[in-house]
Amino acid sequence: MPGGRPCSARTVDMVAGPAFRAAARLRLQTAALRLAQAGWPVVLSGWLALGDASAADAMFNIRIDVPGNPAVDIATPSGNRALDYFKESEVARVVSGYSGTEPLAIHVSYPGIEIHYLFATANSSALTVKIPALGINKTFTGTTRNDSRHLALDYLKSKGYLPQMMQLVTAHTVAHTASDPVAGNPQSLLSSMVQNDFDQQFLWRIGPPATAGHEAGAGFRYGSTQGNGEASRSRFLTPFYRYRFKQAPGSELSLSLPLAMTEVDGAESYQAGAALSYRSPILDHWSIAGGASYALTSSSDLIRLAQYGGISLTSDLHWDAAGWHWAMGNMVGYYRTFKLADYDPELRNTAYRNGLVASRPVSLLGTDADIDYFLIDTRYSGSSLYTRAYQEAGVALRKSGTGWNWRAAASVVASDSATGGFISLMCSF
Repeated sequence: MPGGRPCSARTVDMVAGPAFRAAARLRLQTAALRLAQAGWPVVLSGWLALGDASAADAMFNIRIDVPGNPAVDIATPSGNRALDYFKESEVARVVSGYSGTEPLAIHVSYPGIEIHYLFATANSSALTVKIPALGINKTFTGTTRNDSRHLALDYLKSKGYLPQMMQLVTAHTVAHTASDPVAGNPQSLLSSMVQNDFDQQFLWRIGPPATAGHEAGAGFRYGSTQGNGEASRSRFLTPFYRYRFKQAPGSELSLSLPLAMTEVDGAESYQAGAALSYRSPILDHWSIAGGASYALTSSSDLIRLAQYGGISLTSDLHWDAAGWHWAMGNMVGYYRTFKLADYDPELRNTAYRNGLVASRPVSLLGTDADIDYFLIDTRYSGSSLYTRAYQEAGVALRKSGTGWNWRAAASVVASDSATGGFISLMCSF
């Protein structure tokens, strides 16, 4: 038995049961169906898929041991693909001569937790499940091996061990991997919420004062980042609506509905959310905006489900100097996870995002526009995150005023733990 490799073959059914039911609302139906078809208790691999998958130590590492045969080692970034190896037919495929009655040991490891799943004796239905991180070392004996698996599943569910496992995995991956879908990197759910709040309350508001009335639009952003050998790509679409009050010049109510898809080594996760903010002028060149936001992420590949809520406050200061128009945005926000599907990763973070923009007019194909050079610094305090601070530098072309407004931007992102870049386009009318 290799040290540091947990065990679980059908344990998959045991651990991920509740998460699958809740996640069924958000693209987890497929995963649940595959688990059921596998016939293996979802105890082990189900929740293991909860973390993010990528290179080396961020993958599902599986070892299948059957006496008289060489050990089979498997590494995969996808929870769905990992589940294939928990089927009797798949074990028989990778282990020559396996009939379902031999001693069998399956060890599964994933950052933050290990599980060992053992049928120690030939022709025996006694199943031993060991999860050292939770102090579990228990044997289940049913009429058949399948009965034993269900007994183990029922035990883990009834004792509430599933949420504890998920919490261990999440706490580890957000702090030690560069592509977790929940938090800890520039493309995670947490970072996306912070960026959207800052865009809506400051960055996308740079330009001449707009007239009272309605404005609707959408922003698209593509991002690619890499850190610790892990690469992720994301696509964001953010429809938004603004209403500027005629009775209170400069005051504005904004609603945005950010959507995103992120891919890590073929494993996809999805984000959806809503953010509401209100902007009010304090002085001629100084405004304050406050907002509240909500978002969730789900992945049938990674078997991940989490939701966040947040509040934020942004200062927006503008002035002219040395032939340039300057804008400084300073945002502070508090973001925390909430229980969903009996599980709360208990992440609590305060975000600080500060930006400086220098703008000047340019002529673009005979059209008057503006060019923006911007620097943004983002930092987090609170729960441990893999990337606690990163900086972004970029340039944007912008046309604003009456009628159609647009902004096209490109930027690079760098930190001690991750690098990458974004391109974006925003249009409104």
